[in-house]
Amino acid sequence: MFKNPFKSNKIKVELIDAVSNDFFGSVKLSPDQLPASFDKSTTMHIESEDWIVEKAEPVSSEDFIRKGTLTLWLTKVLKMSPTDIRFSLPTISNDLPTTSGNLLYHDFTLTI
Repeated sequence: MFKNPFKSNKIKVELIDAVSNDFFGSVKLSPDQLPASFDKSTTMHIESEDWIVEKAEPVSSEDFIRKGTLTLWLTKVLKMSPTDIRFSLPTISNDLPTTSGNLLYHDFTLTI
């Protein structure tokens, strides 16, 4: 019936680097800025960088809204220029494969 004027509707989100397990930030967000659940792959955009949510505690919005806190383990999305990837170029070779006069099967002849 009466709302508590001292209770905030913001959720305290703690950010942890999933690789090093180091705490690197905290932010207060309203529930509508967060997804309903973190059980699917989620990407967040933080200070002009993309981060993948590896783990979230708690996972569902009902739990972190009730609790008022959310902890996210994040991994930075690494981006690379396609011109730096050498395996995307076709290989050109003029060498023919080696052949042998020894037959593997003597009972039949295979013609291709």
